[in-house]
Amino acid sequence: MILLLSFLPKNMALDQLMGALLTGEVATLPRKQFINVMEELVLTEAITEVAKIEASSNHTLDLGDIAAYALNRLPPLYATTEEGASYQRQRLTGNCTC
Repeated sequence: MILLLSFLPKNMALDQLMGALLTGEVATLPRKQFINVMEELVLTEAITEVAKIEASSNHTLDLGDIAAYALNRLPPLYATTEEGASYQRQRLTGNCTC
């Protein structure tokens, strides 16, 4: 099917692909979503700390640099479901009943 599509004009190829999707001749796989819970936690903490420092001084800090520095030194905590993300958050904060 792919070789055939590469030789057709774009609109015809898209029509043919759409027809194949509708008839079930071609199937798509659901894309697995995932998040790195560590990124979320690092950004939350960095925003809080940067706000404190900037409020009490004339220093302007780069949040992206700070987060990247921390994330390069911390292990990733990936999750593919909200339940998994909650588990990772609890594990990291020490509130895990697992």
